[in-house]
Amino acid sequence: MRNKPFPPFYNNNSVMLFGHRGNSIKAPDNTLAAFKKLLDDHIPGVELDVMLCGSGEIVVSHDYNLKKSSGVDLSIEKEDYNRIKELDVGSWFSPEFKDERIPLLKDVFELLGNKVYYNIETKSEKIRTGLLEAKLFNTIKNFGLEKNCIISSFNPFSIKAVKKIAPALPTSLIYSRSKRLPFILRYGAGRLFTGFSFIQPYYKLINPVSVHLNKNIFRNPVIAWTVNDVSESNRLIDLGISGIISNNPSVLLAGIKKPPAEPAGSC
Repeated sequence: MRNKPFPPFYNNNSVMLFGHRGNSIKAPDNTLAAFKKLLDDHIPGVELDVMLCGSGEIVVSHDYNLKKSSGVDLSIEKEDYNRIKELDVGSWFSPEFKDERIPLLKDVFELLGNKVYYNIETKSEKIRTGLLEAKLFNTIKNFGLEKNCIISSFNPFSIKAVKKIAPALPTSLIYSRSKRLPFILRYGAGRLFTGFSFIQPYYKLINPVSVHLNKNIFRNPVIAWTVNDVSESNRLIDLGISGIISNNPSVLLAGIKKPPAEPAGSC
C-alpha cells in the first residue's frame, strides 16, 4: 500500500485536465471523433473507459449495453468485436457523426499516441478481474505509453490487479455515492482493499476536509469528476485538487487559474 507511483506529467503545482470520454460536448463520447476534437482543442489529457468484448479485444465504451448509443440491445462483454464494430454509435448525437464506430483501445492509441496523457478507467461486470488489466498493460507497453497513463476504477480489485501486474503504473480509485455501488465503496473506502496513487471522487463530494485528508494524510492527490463550469473548477483548484475531468475541457482550459501539466513526450 505504500507504493504510490506518480506519473511524470503530475506536478503538485499544476492541475491536470482530462477530456471526459474525449471532447464529449462536441462529439459522441468515447469515439475517435471525440478524441480527434480533443487534439483539435489542444486538451492535454483524456479520460476514457475500457472493457473486454466477447472475443477478447479491449474496446472503448462506457456502457456495457449498446442500446442507448446504437439502438441495438447488445452486451459488449458477450459479443464479438466483428459484430460490435458494425454498429453506428454516432447518429444519436448528431447526423454529422453517422456511422461513427466503437473503437478498440489500440485505435485510440494510434490516433493520440503520446500527444496526451491518459486516465483509463477499467470496467467489468465481474467483481474480481485480472484478464482485462493484463491485456491493458500489454497494450500500453506495446505503444510505449507507460509514462503517459493513470489506470482508474471504481473496483478496488481491478486496481489491485493492476498493481500486481504493473507496480509502476499509477492508479486512481473512483468513487461516488451512487446507490449502484456497494455501500462501502460510496465513500472512498476502497483503500481498505488496496493502495493507489490518486483518489477520484465525484466533484460534489469534494470539500476542504476531504481534500486535506486525502492529499495530506493519505497522500492521495485528488482528481475531480465531472466538472464543466469554470467557477466550480476554480473553487476546487483553490481547495488544492490536482486534476479535473470535464465534458467541456475547452472552456476550462481557457479559464483555469493554474496551467495544466504538459504530458510526457508531448509533441
